[in-house]
Amino acid sequence: MLGVGPMGGTLWLAGLSIAIFVPLKFLYPSKVQPTKLRFGLAVGALAWTAALVACVQWPGRTDPIFLAEISLLYPAWYMWLSLKRGGFVARKR
Repeated sequence: MLGVGPMGGTLWLAGLSIAIFVPLKFLYPSKVQPTKLRFGLAVGALAWTAALVACVQWPGRTDPIFLAEISLLYPAWYMWLSLKRGGFVARKR
């Protein structure tokens, strides 16, 4: 879908597999304050889901507008919010 070759896909998969062990505190959308941000997360999630469905359903139509690449903005924004508001979790010793 993104035109990544086998080596690129392997590197992404390996990197994300390692990232599982990073002690990052993620946001829970139902607990986010203020409510406007919670609403923004919900609307963003719906738009992101619709974009992914469109990319899978009609790949020929969505390629010219780079919808698959644009759809990566929502997860990037969510990760940025998680880092900004939650940060890294300190390990207890």
